[in-house]
Amino acid sequence: MKNSEYKTFNGIAILAAMFREVSDPIFRKKLYRKLETQSPILAALVDETEFLFSDIDRLDSPSIKKVLSIFPPSEWTSALKHSDRKTQEFLLNQMPEGRRNNILEELAYKKVKISPTDSIKAQLKIAKTISDQLKLGALKINSKRLIKNKA
Repeated sequence: MKNSEYKTFNGIAILAAMFREVSDPIFRKKLYRKLETQSPILAALVDETEFLFSDIDRLDSPSIKKVLSIFPPSEWTSALKHSDRKTQEFLLNQMPEGRRNNILEELAYKKVKISPTDSIKAQLKIAKTISDQLKLGALKINSKRLIKNKA
């Protein structure tokens, strides 16, 4: 009989990462609701682990300022190009006026061609960085997200 090696995986983190990869918020909501009906405890654990780009408004003010300084304006332009209006408005209102105006100009006049795929990649990169920083305690969240209310 062969010796078997057993590996352990953080299934919650893997499941949360899978949710992060679902870019369609309506489909993500349906998946979450299904998970919630099948296993409310697992759904709650995923909710605590998962951080999406659209959750950026959950960060406290010092954390938002810190995140805005981590990424260059080009990354924010890419991320905002195909994000929801609420997230766009929130982030743009947090930015210094000069940066906000440059990004608005690029978005409005389509100076920069950004595909939905590139936009989602930028969003995922920012969300992953935020998630990592949250786990390290370098960033703080203001309030608990209620995925049920998101579309």
